[in-house]
Amino acid sequence: MGKVEIKKEIVLKVAQEIFAKYGLTKTTIDDIAKAAGVGKSSIYYYFKNKEDIFRAVIESQVQMVGDRIKNAIDAAKTPKDIKWYKTAHTIHFIDSLLYSFRWLKEKFSSCSPKF
Repeated sequence: MGKVEIKKEIVLKVAQEIFAKYGLTKTTIDDIAKAAGVGKSSIYYYFKNKEDIFRAVIESQVQMVGDRIKNAIDAAKTPKDIKWYKTAHTIHFIDSLLYSFRWLKEKFSSCSPKF
């Protein structure tokens, strides 16, 4: 991984923490740049805007859960193990994502269908 990719990963990691703490609306590019220790222009070198950063954060989280499920499936010895691993890892990922992005949970919990 080159220097550019490393900086971009640092920005994404910091952005994830800031989005989790303040939410998409209250987070600014300046907040992310300051916390990542880079200039605002560096942020725009990697990303078009704040929403682009948010999208990249979510995509990295989805990739991570996909990798975890694949690794669990590769480690499984029986089909029953695969189903259990896949379910457990998916639930764990969703739970950790909702915990990290509490504001998502708060925003969408009131939208759940009532049966």
